[in-house]
Amino acid sequence: MKNYFTISLLGGLIFSSVACSTPPSKAIEKKNYRSVEMYVWSPPDERELGLRKTRQDTLDSISRDLEILSFINQGIDQQTTVFVSKLKQIDNNSKEFETDFKRRIQFKKIQQHQLKQELAKLHLDQKLLKARITTLASMRPRPKAKIYPRKVYTAGIQLLKNGQLKQSMHKFNLALKNNPPVDLRDNIHFGLATAYYKLRKYSKAIKQLDAIRKHYPKGDKWYMSHVMLGMIHNQKGDKSRAIYILNEALKKKPPQNIQKMIDLMLEKIQGEPLHVTS
Repeated sequence: MKNYFTISLLGGLIFSSVACSTPPSKAIEKKNYRSVEMYVWSPPDERELGLRKTRQDTLDSISRDLEILSFINQGIDQQTTVFVSKLKQIDNNSKEFETDFKRRIQFKKIQQHQLKQELAKLHLDQKLLKARITTLASMRPRPKAKIYPRKVYTAGIQLLKNGQLKQSMHKFNLALKNNPPVDLRDNIHFGLATAYYKLRKYSKAIKQLDAIRKHYPKGDKWYMSHVMLGMIHNQKGDKSRAIYILNEALKKKPPQNIQKMIDLMLEKIQGEPLHVTS
């Protein structure tokens, strides 16, 4: 098609040149050639030759320009072909990218849907866990109130004074189990010993008093534990044991008021049985 266009253009230009160089029809009609003269060749004159040369030069120039234009056109066609090929490649790449992008969007939508389902499940699990924690918390035993041994001991002493011996013993044991301070421990043992003595449970009373004698020699109930032991052993009829324990207390030089009490007890024990009621 390119060559046809070039040839058509060239033919048109040549036809135009020839048409321009042909004399008008009226000039031809004015000549009255005879039939013989029609077959006689007359050589062109210089003017005619010059015109022919000029036309030929023009045609040659046009031919060269056409060739150049043809080459240029060929180059443009090649560039156009390359450009069209690149456009096709870009179009194919765009379609592939669009297809891949749509796939990715669809995959993200699926992921988003799955995440929503998992999130809903997590919320449900969280609610169930909270309900479970609430249930376990309601089932868990309440923490015991903190026990202050000194207050419990004071309550035990008050119960002992009121004659509520078993209740007082419960308080003393509770205070003893809750790590009371050292200065209070001999007092707790002495309170228990007093309650046991009043209940006539002498063996248990002796056990509490012996603990005071053994572990708390510097406590304020150490001397009084000997006094009560002397009373209990005398009550049980074991005078020699009572006298021995009371003398043991005297050797440590007790306070004057306690010393008078021990002396009085020794006189009583050595004379007649001493019955202690309080």
